[in-house]
Amino acid sequence: MNRTTIKANQPFSKPLIKPVALFPKQVKIEFRLDDDSNYFAHENDWYKLGGISFSLKPDKNAALVGIRQVAEEWQIVPYLNIDNGRKFDFVNFKLRKYQYYCMTITPVDEVLVYELSDGVDLVSQWVLYFNRWNNFIGFPRKFYAGGDSFPLNDFSLEWNQDIY
Repeated sequence: MNRTTIKANQPFSKPLIKPVALFPKQVKIEFRLDDDSNYFAHENDWYKLGGISFSLKPDKNAALVGIRQVAEEWQIVPYLNIDNGRKFDFVNFKLRKYQYYCMTITPVDEVLVYELSDGVDLVSQWVLYFNRWNNFIGFPRKFYAGGDSFPLNDFSLEWNQDIY
């Protein structure tokens, strides 16, 4: 995994552009939070930890992973953008610092299966309706803030994303 940082008052980590994903079957995001991972979100604000979209616009038809810190607690949720509208599962999972995590997003018919593991065990699973998955081409989405609010401080974590 590599260290990825979003600088204060900036929406994206660098570099911005990743290659096109042909015939995407699964998204895999690995990450670990540490002492440099501090981001206090507004109540409805989520960082996008990564994912894939099926439009050149990241806020249209995308399967993403949302992450935020509220007080001293880290939360993670499946996060979908469908036709410019947001949908995320409010049943979030609480993360621990220094713990390795792996989130996979796998399409099965017209649903997405999100699975969160700690490297050994499955710790949480979500199934969400999403009929926008394109088996031919997708656009990887890197770690970004987006929305109307940007981080007040640098936010850094160990992170890697692969699309198979």
